[in-house]
Amino acid sequence: MTNSKILFFSSNTCEPCKLVKSRLSKKMISELNIEIFSDCDWDMFVTHDVQTVPTFIKIDLKSNKETNRLVGYKNFFLSAFLLLF
Repeated sequence: MTNSKILFFSSNTCEPCKLVKSRLSKKMISELNIEIFSDCDWDMFVTHDVQTVPTFIKIDLKSNKETNRLVGYKNFFLSAFLLLF
């Protein structure tokens, strides 16, 4: 079991979000413990103060607190790597 999870906030009309989703395999989603939220999940956007998409938030499962946040698509895979550590 992983000690963290990644919240991925996206929109159904966001082209960069669609590109990220297309590059995330089911195995990656499972192994990295990624939860994907769309603009239909308004309460989660408000709870985590998400103001733009795509947004990636790393949550420590022990403390249930945010440990890192990345906003935007630029250099997604490098950013995703940095988010993990």
